[in-house]
Amino acid sequence: MQYGLRRLPLEGLVNARDLGGFPTKDGKMTRYGAAVRSEAPRSITEKDIEALKAYGIKTVIDLRGAEEIERHPSLLCGDESIDYHCCPAFDESVAFAARGKIPFTENFDMAAKYIEMAERRKSWVCNVMTVIAGSEGGVLFNCAMGKDRTGIIAALLLGHAGAYEVDIVADYSVSDQYLAPVYERIFESMRRDMSEREIEKYLPFFLTPPDNMRRLLKHLKDTYGGVTEYLRGCGLGEDTLSRLRAHMIAE
Repeated sequence: MQYGLRRLPLEGLVNARDLGGFPTKDGKMTRYGAAVRSEAPRSITEKDIEALKAYGIKTVIDLRGAEEIERHPSLLCGDESIDYHCCPAFDESVAFAARGKIPFTENFDMAAKYIEMAERRKSWVCNVMTVIAGSEGGVLFNCAMGKDRTGIIAALLLGHAGAYEVDIVADYSVSDQYLAPVYERIFESMRRDMSEREIEKYLPFFLTPPDNMRRLLKHLKDTYGGVTEYLRGCGLGEDTLSRLRAHMIAE
């Protein structure tokens, strides 16, 4: 794989993309190869693994919980050339989903869940960002589908790097496009027991509308003054914040 591609052409990952190539407010650019986001690498091929290592991935951060990992192990775990970290977000709704029991309510609000996670999982955010700041080479971070927990971490990385909100939101929302084939298989299975109208009620749990990310970013700005200030509130020191930004910014 070559640098300069946003979506990575891998056989076993459909939602893998590089966070490089975004302009920053101080006139710089996020660095290709620094951070890659994806869904769980549970179906990647040997060719994919070699491609990721050749791309410079040396650290993998799995944001899933223990039960999810046990059910669908990461095929990047155990490779001696990769520094693998398990940093679970420990979100109860995700734990339910891992057991096939989506905690659905009529007015399910994913953006509110993101805000709740940002407020209640600050130690998790601190742990993940500390690993990234201290990493050598490229970092791949993933959750199950690569959209919610992964989307939060991606937004924080890009926000701290100084990327524009419009680009952060666009990076988040493109998961719908990349995951469309996966969604179709899920919905086809759901159609065996549900009507289309019933399935529509579950869409907020799956989809990544731009407003979800806009609301999270607005909350961070209104409450803390911005992403970097929020990260300070999570316990990240100035040295770690500097290393984190240096990791993300192209020379």
